[in-house]
Amino acid sequence: MKDNGEILYSQVQVKKILDIYRSLCFGSNEVAEDLFQLFYEETNDGKQMDHYKDLLEKSVNEIVGKIEEQTTLNVFSLGNLDSIMTSSNTNLLDFEIISYLIVK
Repeated sequence: MKDNGEILYSQVQVKKILDIYRSLCFGSNEVAEDLFQLFYEETNDGKQMDHYKDLLEKSVNEIVGKIEEQTTLNVFSLGNLDSIMTSSNTNLLDFEIISYLIVK
């Protein structure tokens, strides 16, 4: 996702996203201290994360929207009402951050 909230890659493009992660981090075994410091200055030592929280919420809403869209299509094509009942309440709390990479 871009800094302005525009979606670059969707949740179905996992391999592409991981390839980008790998190419950006390849050969780096240590944190780029200057970038780390810049991030902490911008976020007041990680205390003002509103911008990144908003981006995360937009990402989750995009994923949830796609899940609901697919579930609706499945209901009409397969008559599967159980799946729409279980996935319609998906929200931010249903996701766990396992990694993030901020590229500037």
